Formats: sequence, C-alpha cells, structure tokens
Amino acid sequence: MLNDIHKKCKENNVSLIYLVKFGSHLYGTNTPESDTDYKGIFLPSMKQLLLQQNIKSITYSTGDNNDKNSSEDVDVQLWSLHYFLKLVSKGETNALDLLFSFTYTDMIEYMDDIMIRIHDNYNNLFNIKDCNAFVGYAIGQAKKYGIKGSRLGVLKKVNKLVNTIKDIDDIKLHDIMDDIIDKCYDSSYCFKKMIGTKGNEPIQSLVICGKVHQGTINVTEFIERINTEYKKYGKRAEQAEKSLGIDWKALSHAVRALTQMKQLINTGMIQYPLANADYISSIKMGKLSFKEVEKIIYDSIGEIDEKLNGDSLVVKNKRDNKLIESIILDAYK
Repeated sequence: MLNDIHKKCKENNVSLIYLVKFGSHLYGTNTPESDTDYKGIFLPSMKQLLLQQNIKSITYSTGDNNDKNSSEDVDVQLWSLHYFLKLVSKGETNALDLLFSFTYTDMIEYMDDIMIRIHDNYNNLFNIKDCNAFVGYAIGQAKKYGIKGSRLGVLKKVNKLVNTIKDIDDIKLHDIMDDIIDKCYDSSYCFKKMIGTKGNEPIQSLVICGKVHQGTINVTEFIERINTEYKKYGKRAEQAEKSLGIDWKALSHAVRALTQMKQLINTGMIQYPLANADYISSIKMGKLSFKEVEKIIYDSIGEIDEKLNGDSLVVKNKRDNKLIESIILDAYK
C-alpha cells in the first residue's frame, strides 16, 4: 500500500512526508469488520507553488463507489502540508487526530524528518478554545435521539413538563412561563424573548425550538402546539429510551469525540490508542443501555463547557503563526 501511495503522489508531482493508519485502528476501536483508512500529508512541488497550482488534497479508494466499503477496502486521504496546518489551527477534528497520531507509533507507515518539528511543537499549532468541533461532532451524532441539550431533547423535556400541568382552564402561557424556563431553559432551544406588541407594550414570548409562543395564548393551546410538534419528532426519542432502533456506531463516535476533547483540555494533547477504547467499542456493539450512554454524553458536554468557559482551564495551547510559517519555509530548504 505504501508503494501505491508513493506512486499516486508521484503522479500528482507531490512528495509524501507522512502516512498513518487512521480511524478505528488509530483509536483502538477496530474490529475484524472495520475497513482500513489512511491519512497523510504531502509537500507540493515548488513548481506548483510558483504557478499557484494549489492542490489541497488527494483522495482515492479501492472500494466500489456504489457499495459500502468492506473490511478489504482501503480509503486514502492526503493533505498538503499547508492545508493540514491550516486545519489544525482551526481545531478540525481529523487534522488533530493526524497531528497526535505520533503517540501511537505502530500506526505510522511513513514519516519524513519534516514531521519531527511539527510533533515537537504541537502545542503551538492551535488554540485549545478553537477545538469545539469535537463537541459539535458529538452533539451532531447524538441529537436525533433526544440527548439532553439538543433540539429534540429540549422538546421532549418541555412536552413532558407541560403534560403534568393540571387545572389549565383560563390560564395563560405567561402564568407558567417562568416555571418552564426554570426547568427547561436552553440558550438555543428554550428561552424568553420580547416579541410582538399589544397596544404599545411588548409581549413576553416563549421560544421553543425556533417557534415563538406569545405569553398571551391559553395554556391549552400551547400544550396542543407542543404535543403536535413532539409527535413529529418524538418517536425516535421514545425508541431511544427503550434502546430500540439506535445507531450505536454513531453514539460510540460521539463518546469517542468527547473523550478526545477532554484529553485536550486536561493534558493539551490526545494519546492514542484511546485509554477507554474497550468502553467505546462496547457502545458500538450495543452492550450498554441508551440511558447509560446518554448520561456519559451529557455529563461530558457539561464538563467540557465548564472547563472551557471557566477559570479551571490549566492547559493553554496557543497558535504561533510565525512558527507555522517557519515550518512550511524550512520544509522547502
């Protein structure tokens, strides 16, 4: 495979400087059914740079584009040194995986001396607070099941609360709005806002998952709206509570991404293979209940938010743009 990749680089007039076995192999969560991914870095030629023939990436696969990859298939993605360092500086998840792959030497298939300086200066290539992509990725994998803090999770919580309210005749939404906010507040999906006017006075409204409910409407009408909205999307959440129809692979990816982010916050780097790889694999195989996985995801997001936004952040990786420029220039000497 290494010879094939060198050949592909030669065809594109670039030089391979780094190649690692990626994905589940790097994380330590691979199974016999896992396909093999390679990621790497190449150096564009001087001619390409001078003629502004910018090649950001080279991607190819041995599999059939019309079929799902099997364990025999291989996916390869290579980034130019310039593009790789740009992605790292933005906190892109795969780029950070590739940056810290040096911690698992068994996965390194090829490494030029250029990479030594990059590995030695990893803490000066990105700002720790720019790495929220790990959390965003985790929420994206889990939100369709009503994980707390997600759109569906908030809707599920509001729906459950309002259906416990009794004696709702002649009660207005503004009479119970504070209680809903107290128990279900979310800065994105459940909050109060002054919207519209009655006479010359602004009307306090409740915004639930992007929909505005004025405080002047009857609670009966509000409950009907929430019930209708929840029926559209709530089936997945209800199935999730019973651990039915779950994409366990997606949830394992969520836990894995949060694990990586917590390592970054606590140590300034990510160590591969992941120490909890067996736990992540057990999620992937559906050996835990949804509620167990939901709790670890929710607790991890809370822990990460608290450390990133509080005073307890000890590690302070900081991007050094002059260093990054120097690395690129030295690569061509």
